[in-house]
Amino acid sequence: MRIIATTFAENALLTELSEHLSTKGIAPSLINYEDGFGATVWSIYDLDEIPAARDWPHEKRLHFMEMYGTKIGGATEDAWVKMSSYVDEYIENKGKGMIYAE
Repeated sequence: MRIIATTFAENALLTELSEHLSTKGIAPSLINYEDGFGATVWSIYDLDEIPAARDWPHEKRLHFMEMYGTKIGGATEDAWVKMSSYVDEYIENKGKGMIYAE
């Protein structure tokens, strides 16, 4: 999802919303444009599209997004490839510092 703010006040609201969403497992990526502001929002439910992460419990999904959500970046053509790569990395590193129990 891409959200565009066109004023500084809207951008402040978008920033506040982003901070709140990140506590819910949604990883916004804020971008400043020349004539506006924008955010691409990744959710723990986007992990359903990655076969290796499809069956992860809620807590594991939250932890993954805390670690990698902002690294995925904007809604670019390669974002899904990046997400899949980060899932592989997360699995390989066994989610260092995991805060969930399987």
